[in-house]
Amino acid sequence: MCGFLFSISSFQMNEPLLRKSLDLIKYRGPDDTNFTIENHKGKKIFLGHNRLSIVDINKGSQPMFDVDKRYSIIYNGEIYNHNALRDQLINNDFVFKSNNSDTEVILNGYKKWGANVTEHLNGMWSFVIFDKKNSKIFLSRDRFGEKPLFFFYNKFYFSAASEISSIKNLHSKDTQIDPRSLMKYCAYGFFPKSTPTDIIPIIDIKTKNIKSISNIVIF
Repeated sequence: MCGFLFSISSFQMNEPLLRKSLDLIKYRGPDDTNFTIENHKGKKIFLGHNRLSIVDINKGSQPMFDVDKRYSIIYNGEIYNHNALRDQLINNDFVFKSNNSDTEVILNGYKKWGANVTEHLNGMWSFVIFDKKNSKIFLSRDRFGEKPLFFFYNKFYFSAASEISSIKNLHSKDTQIDPRSLMKYCAYGFFPKSTPTDIIPIIDIKTKNIKSISNIVIF
């Protein structure tokens, strides 16, 4: 189990508040904590991660970057078929820096298949990928929601995290639970396909638009 926090802001970021929000879920990943803050086309971008080191202990730290520094990822989960996918990607000339990291498999898989990478994954996951060149953010959660992913947005901010507590600490004045989603969860024990929390969004940083990719939601 790991925990992450991601945030985009049009304003100067409050680093102590972001670190405190990440520390609230430190128990999810007590072995290692790292974060990065990037300036990108007038936006501030925070990627923070608390890691429980299980797979590739020495080379699996996050946020993780690809060899070209174009893509970065924060991730929580376990991909059961990552060794097979790694071999497939290596056969397609993809370069890996890690020895056995499923995180890097997702990252290189996204480089090859784009949003369709989730169709190749067998496991449980939630992750955020930042594509610096195209100014895009891609978020995904596994089919049954085993690994949590919560997000918040308004016209100034977008944040995503492994737990609501991190988001509420970061946006305490603006957050509220959607009562329709809560009723659906109480009724079904999960969020049905049409529920907003199931949406896998691609965010266009340049225009602040959030585009929902309905054909890959709850596969």
